[in-house]
Amino acid sequence: MESALEKREQQAAAALEQGKQSPAREVAEWIVSQGALLPDQRRKQQQLEAHEAQVNKGLQAAINQVRNYRCELRMAQATASAQSAAEKISNRADTVSVRFGDMRSSLTV
Repeated sequence: MESALEKREQQAAAALEQGKQSPAREVAEWIVSQGALLPDQRRKQQQLEAHEAQVNKGLQAAINQVRNYRCELRMAQATASAQSAAEKISNRADTVSVRFGDMRSSLTV
């Protein structure tokens, strides 16, 4: 937008140099109207930048939360796997114990 203003300023200066008052006045009025919009556009840009920063902050927090959930999930899966392995070992130990018991009783008879 500022480059458009600069271009129009050059047009107004050229028109004045050529002695053309009306076109210079029209360009000057356009420059004034655009200049009035510039602070509003800058304010809106700042609002958008602030909103973008807030969204990025929220997104980063969500990413961190997902990472935490993944870590907790891996820990839960590891715990479940360890419990399953412990149960299998316990069941096999019971089976082996019964078999040893059966072997002892068959030897003592």
